Amino acid sequence: INSIPNQMLTDEEISELEVKYGEYLSNIVLEIIENVQTNPDIIQNKKNLIEKWGCLLALDDYGSGYANDNTLLSLKPDVIKLDIEMITGIEDDGDRQILVKNIIDYAHQRGIMVLAEGIETHTQMETLISYGVDLMQGFYLARPAFDAINSIDEKIINEILDIRNK
Repeated sequence: INSIPNQMLTDEEISELEVKYGEYLSNIVLEIIENVQTNPDIIQNKKNLIEKWGCLLALDDYGSGYANDNTLLSLKPDVIKLDIEMITGIEDDGDRQILVKNIIDYAHQRGIMVLAEGIETHTQMETLISYGVDLMQGFYLARPAFDAINSIDEKIINEILDIRNK
């Protein structure tokens, strides 16, 4: 679920959500969209809900806008979603490669998963897998779909397995 950093549901809305979807709340990944400076009090309220529900917190579009190192340190997410701008051209850009490797290393040392957004080529996928990225999304893997995991082409699955086995 995408969440605007400085917006919060009312207590009544939260109660309704918990009554209606309580058994599913632990399956949620709440993505903080960093398009504005965050309000620490609202972020803390969201973190309290995340802990209560047992779901995960993701920092969306890391590397763009306000989704920067300060936000990473204060938010302490479960998942960092690397912005497409960090992924585009990674196969040919040494500086981008070093930066992404360092982010993945930093995240893994702190138990944070890294998701690469916007994978559009086999070479990008291969590069990111070799760096240890945990999760991937992009048109190369599958088009957006309600049941995306089951829409991944067998060819792509085999490519991923081949890269991981190298």
